[in-house]
Amino acid sequence: VSQSRYAVNLAVDDLIDATKFILENADKWNIDKNKIIISGGSAGAITCLTAEYQVANKTIISKKLPSDFNYAGVISQAGCVIAQKDSLIWNSKPCPILLMHGDKDQLVPFDKSLVGKSIYAGSNYLHNQFAKLNIPHWLYVETGADHIVALKPLQYNFSEIDNFIQKFVTDRSKTIIETHWVS
Repeated sequence: VSQSRYAVNLAVDDLIDATKFILENADKWNIDKNKIIISGGSAGAITCLTAEYQVANKTIISKKLPSDFNYAGVISQAGCVIAQKDSLIWNSKPCPILLMHGDKDQLVPFDKSLVGKSIYAGSNYLHNQFAKLNIPHWLYVETGADHIVALKPLQYNFSEIDNFIQKFVTDRSKTIIETHWVS
């Protein structure tokens, strides 16, 4: 196992453990188990997207969660799925995902990279897969931007994030949105 895939697996395992803890305490904390959203930028986005990929594919790590559980949404800022394959196969549909990415990102691939025996499937690659599979999602591309999109949405894109939560999580819209914003 490559060091990066090993590190991502550790992070996903921690996220799954944290999710399990939240689910176990949801009644006590008055949390709707069907409205849990995960979000991150850069390594956090990679963790969230890879966790959702593992939940959709019922991997060993994700089996810590109830078999019928899925996140209500994923908000990814400059992330990708890292998996030991050369392409991604979704055994079940993932939850709605907001994919925010700069198309000139030099750290996390916007499309895909193959590194050894691993795929790094970026936002554009995921968007193309999701569009073919009719999976609700929103691709938000900042044209000409680099890895800064890992941080910028936390300062400048609250309305897009709020709209994603309202439209895809609360209203359960089955739509696909593609936005290209030029900075």
